[in-house]
Amino acid sequence: MIFVGYVKTSIGLIKLTCLDQYLIESTFVDENDDLMDENLNNSTLRKAIDWFNSYFKGKISPVIDFPILMQGTTFQKDVWEIAYQIPYGKTMTYLDIKNQLCANKKYQNMSCQAIGQALKKNPLLIVVPCHRVVGINHKNIGYVAGINKKVFLLNLEFDRINKGD
Repeated sequence: MIFVGYVKTSIGLIKLTCLDQYLIESTFVDENDDLMDENLNNSTLRKAIDWFNSYFKGKISPVIDFPILMQGTTFQKDVWEIAYQIPYGKTMTYLDIKNQLCANKKYQNMSCQAIGQALKKNPLLIVVPCHRVVGINHKNIGYVAGINKKVFLLNLEFDRINKGD
């Protein structure tokens, strides 16, 4: 069964979608879109909403205490799994991800653009923190929700880490 909820944040509305007990989607949506009715009769959805609210209040690395399901190609899921492991307040480059995938010997070679295309398809924004993936010299490039949102999310995390809260 599909369950849908929304989280209003300072940078936009986030739609959360659960399939049974799994969070399968967290995406920014236009507040003018026809929004689906919320169905909060799902413990995963309620936990995910609480998690997002904590995250946007600047809590350091709120623990994800709900199950997620990454739906994509094998390559996309391999890229997303690496992004999922990037710690709160840290970044990794597209090249780092490419090198990690090739070091595992599952992949012979690929381009950084292929990594970017996989991250562009990430259905679990913020939960799978592709906003923490940056370009060479830690330049903020590429984010499906827009560079302004990427910069906001990184600053939220860096500010909280630097304050030591």
